[in-house]
Amino acid sequence: HIVLVDRPAADVSAPLVASDTAPAITELVDHLVATGRREIGMISGPEQAGTTRERVAALRDALAAHELQLRSDRLWVGDYRRESGRELMKEMLDEGTTPQALLVGNGRMALGVLETLSSYPAVVPQLARDLALAAIDDLEVFPLVHPSITAIEQPSREMGRQAFTSLLARMGGHDVGSVRLPCTLRLRESTDPR
Repeated sequence: HIVLVDRPAADVSAPLVASDTAPAITELVDHLVATGRREIGMISGPEQAGTTRERVAALRDALAAHELQLRSDRLWVGDYRRESGRELMKEMLDEGTTPQALLVGNGRMALGVLETLSSYPAVVPQLARDLALAAIDDLEVFPLVHPSITAIEQPSREMGRQAFTSLLARMGGHDVGSVRLPCTLRLRESTDPR
């Protein structure tokens, strides 16, 4: 008996318990556009990850609702590790391609982004003004840094509870469907109006 958690697996037919980031991404884009940011980019995870494809699609759809698009030169592909966030942010700063707002595909890569920004002292005080930053995953440190970091909080504990409940049900011979749990947008200083 199998229940998948967080992401689907190729060639595995089993119920999935995952978060639904799309509504929170839409809410974030609405907020960013309302605060005058129209050049919105993303550091995604690896292209082969189902969650990456879903998140990029959600961002494209949210931008399209404002007659905007996710340009190819505003989509950077990371690998969900801190180092890739650090390197991709450095690339943006060195090449002058930093968008007005940046959604980072997970918390570890967002830490790498912050690490790079801290090594560019002239940029850090302008984080909320010149670069609105948001991350998928709300790490404990995000409310503590200055400026505090806007994040999309995934319901990790509830996902674990639901997965365990689904697994027990399957073991008991019951049919179990997939479940998508809503995420919560935590607006903080890093996306304050300019």
